[in-house]
This record gives sequence, structure tokens and C-alpha cells, in this order.
Amino acid sequence: PQYKVVVYDKLDYCSCLANLEEISRLKNFKFVKGDISSPDLVSYVMTEEKIDTVMHFAAQTHVDNSFGNSFNFTQSNIFGTHVLLEAAKCH
Repeated sequence: PQYKVVVYDKLDYCSCLANLEEISRLKNFKFVKGDISSPDLVSYVMTEEKIDTVMHFAAQTHVDNSFGNSFNFTQSNIFGTHVLLEAAKCH
């Protein structure tokens, strides 16, 4: 294939690694465990993997859980998106 797919995921409570089982055997697929709100790691992965296109699906789900711990939702959903956008802008 002429493209490479890199999945970057924290594997939090709302993740399921088994969902990637079918594509994990492909030569153009790579999984990286990491937190989207980690600027250094996001930038490193984008550089190392020569990423030129981003599809962003990372988010904390289950809004009812956010009532008890809204900071974690803000950290991931808002700050994490900001980190990803800044890293994409630099690469």
C-alpha cells in the first residue's frame, strides 16, 4: 500500500484494542499507545512516523462520567485536541 495507518490511543476505559484486531496484521498498520495530551510524545510520533494526514477521533465519552471528574474530560477532549492541532501545524 502507498499509505501507512498509525493509530495513537491511550487505551482508556472507553477503548477496545480488539477493535483493531482485523487491521493489526497489515504491513502498513502500526499501533502506538500514548496520551493525546502529551505534546512531546505526539510530536515525536508525528515526526518518527512521517505523518502528513490526521484523522482525530480521540475523546472521553460517557458524558455522565464527566459530572464527577470534568477535569479529565477537559484534559483529553479540549487540551488533547489543542496538542494535536499544534503538532500537526509543526509537521
